[in-house]
Amino acid sequence: MEITGPSGSLLDGNQQATEGALAGVARSVTRNLSGAMEDVAAARQAAIEKNAARVENNANRDAASVNPLPPQGRINELVAEHSKRNDLPLSQAGAESIFAQVYKPGTTPKVTGDNVEGPDVLLLNNKTGMTDTTVQVKAVAGANGFEKQVRRDLDMELGKGGSDIIAVQVPFNSNKAQLAGKIANFSDSKIIGRSIVVVDQFGTVLIPLQPMSNFRR
Repeated sequence: MEITGPSGSLLDGNQQATEGALAGVARSVTRNLSGAMEDVAAARQAAIEKNAARVENNANRDAASVNPLPPQGRINELVAEHSKRNDLPLSQAGAESIFAQVYKPGTTPKVTGDNVEGPDVLLLNNKTGMTDTTVQVKAVAGANGFEKQVRRDLDMELGKGGSDIIAVQVPFNSNKAQLAGKIANFSDSKIIGRSIVVVDQFGTVLIPLQPMSNFRR
């Protein structure tokens, strides 16, 4: 039996109203869900960016603590000092590479300056202000000059002009094996307590900082 007339119209109207209300609720839920998802995505992106910034800051801080350089003016002084009467002057890149190699946590590097006998760089203890490590810097034009200049520092006793670390800049394409052989030829009594690092004029580290006794045969 088919319902018609006013009663049928009432039922249709109620159904339409119900469907409309449900559609409205669905739209509201969809909007709220969409907004919530956008909020979650935004929060997630903000967290990613914050974490990335933190990682970058930590990396920069760690890099600064591992490889700090003294003021540019002091590096320039060291470069200028080793450019006098030198066939292959100390380069900016060489000086910076040497500083990065010899630095020790908890110290501040200080360039002693021109016309000063003994070490070229002092690593000062940040707490006591006392010298922790001494560094002699050399810039040579070849293997023969390398041996001569290293021997010159080794001939001076530690604390009496001799340095804890001998840092040498050599020409590009220098033979590392030949340089290592030169180091191995120095007597045990000369190299006790001494370390060496060798870089080229472009700042490439040929022999990382290490005790000279490592080269003994």
